[in-house]
Amino acid sequence: MNLIALTPNAFAARTTDASLAAVWEVASDPRLLPQFSDELQAVRVLGDGSVSLGTVFEGDQRRGEREWTTTSTVTSCVELEVFEWTVGDLNLPVSKWAFFLDENPAGVTLAHRAILCGGQSPMSRLLAEDPLRAPSVVQERLDMFRDRLAVTVEGLITLAGGRILG
Repeated sequence: MNLIALTPNAFAARTTDASLAAVWEVASDPRLLPQFSDELQAVRVLGDGSVSLGTVFEGDQRRGEREWTTTSTVTSCVELEVFEWTVGDLNLPVSKWAFFLDENPAGVTLAHRAILCGGQSPMSRLLAEDPLRAPSVVQERLDMFRDRLAVTVEGLITLAGGRILG
């Protein structure tokens, strides 16, 4: 059984003519992400400023009148292949986000995935207050993520100097 398929997630992917190295450079820098998001306002890398496995960064979020800061940890970083970060407590995360890169005959495919993991978040209170409405609230959030993931992938491809091929 594929447990990832059962986990609430959203996914978007596009193929580009940009080089694998150029796509990796933008996909592995979380400081670039706020320019593609209505919710993520700023990212601060903690420590020496370089981003690698174990790097911790903060993200300032705003949705409507609510504002909060998240803490994320880079949990997978395989150069030119995968860049993943986990939001919140690593033992019970809020979510996991990842970029996957694949060089193939059509070009370079950049995929972006978000997984909701159930850790404590602003949405947790809403779900607890109205458990019957929880499935629709989660689905609305995933639909919003899916749209934003596509915008982010397309924006990163543009920053990498590429065209979207598919």
